Amino acid sequence: MIRVAIAGSHGVGKTTLACSLANHYKNLKVTLNTQIARSLIRKGYPLGKEATAESYVQYIIAQLSAEQESSNCDLFISDRTLLDPLSYAIVNSKTVDSVVPQSFIEMMKRIWLLELQQYSLYIIVPIEFSMQRDGVRPEGNEYRALVESQMAQLLEEYHVRYIRVSGTPEERNTQAAKTIDNLFI
Repeated sequence: MIRVAIAGSHGVGKTTLACSLANHYKNLKVTLNTQIARSLIRKGYPLGKEATAESYVQYIIAQLSAEQESSNCDLFISDRTLLDPLSYAIVNSKTVDSVVPQSFIEMMKRIWLLELQQYSLYIIVPIEFSMQRDGVRPEGNEYRALVESQMAQLLEEYHVRYIRVSGTPEERNTQAAKTIDNLFI
């Protein structure tokens, strides 16, 4: 099985790319994981700048559960991984009055390091378009850019294989599919 992680700050088109790739590979058995963050927010767990340790615990449980349940497919595509909450937690610890202890953030990093061993490829979706306001996700490009930068820093620090896609949604899909195709060879 090939596991593909799509990472990036909020509102950059991760879910759009994940769904587009699932459609591209419709002849394979694809499992798509796209609703964890939105589901947690609907359940009352704050994410973004207001995230709490309990929010992160629920995120980790949901993400790892989705990954464990995906063992019977050809291609698993997730529009987030544990890199996402880790990056937000680190940024929050530096920029807002975070309630998440540093020891908890260190634990999150250790869990992400275990999780990333299961992924064949990370795809980074950069900030290229204005975010669609939805009343749920934090607004402001500065915060988004800090999160994006933190993700890239972690991927580089731990020598994680990744590609950065750019352009229109169609161009992003073409770039990602080309790399994924090579994983099947």
